[in-house]
Amino acid sequence: MEALVDNISDGWYNCECFVCGKKMHRKPYWLRKNKHHNYCSVECHRIDKKRYMSGELNHQYGLVGNKNATFKNGKKLSSYGYFYVQALDHPFAKGRSKYIFEHRLIAEKYLLTEENSIEINGKRYLKPEYHVHHKNFDRTDNRPENLEVLTKAEHQALHNKINDPTRKRDEYGRYMKENIHSDGCEKWEGKDEAD
Repeated sequence: MEALVDNISDGWYNCECFVCGKKMHRKPYWLRKNKHHNYCSVECHRIDKKRYMSGELNHQYGLVGNKNATFKNGKKLSSYGYFYVQALDHPFAKGRSKYIFEHRLIAEKYLLTEENSIEINGKRYLKPEYHVHHKNFDRTDNRPENLEVLTKAEHQALHNKINDPTRKRDEYGRYMKENIHSDGCEKWEGKDEAD
C-alpha cells in the first residue's frame, strides 16, 4: 500500500494538515463542508484545539462583558427559571463570565442584616449559605417585597410545609395553589374534596 501512495503525484493531494503541514487527500464534498478543520490525526486536532482555547488563535479570548462581541445585555434566564445578571466585581459570581442570581443582588441591596451579611473590601454581601425565597413562587418576580432571606433549614422547612402530602389536589392530581387573604385566612382554589 505504501508503494501505491509513493507513486501518486502531488496533484492527488488537495489539502494539508493545519498543524503539521502533512499533505493529504480529502473528498471534495468534505473540503466544502470543513473548510477550516483539516487535520491529519486526532493528535493534531488536539494541539490546534489547545492553541485556540489558550487564546492564541481566538480573537475573543479574555474579553468579558460588553467588550466581547457576543455580549447581549448581561442578563439571562437560567434553566431553573431564575434570572442571572453579570456582576464582574462580585466575589460570589460564578464562572468566567461572572454571573450571579438577580434575586441575590436585590436581597443584598434591600434585605441585608448583620446576621445574614458579610463584609468584603468594605462592601456588604449576602452570605453564600443563606437562601433567597420568592414569596409568590414566581422565580422571575424579583421585587424586594416578594423576596425573603432565609437559612437553608428555614427555606427547606417552608417548602416541606408547602409540599405537605395533606395539601388538596385537583382532579388531575396536581397541587392547588393556596390563596392567602389580607385577613390571614387561607382559601383553596378549586373544588373541595368532599364534592
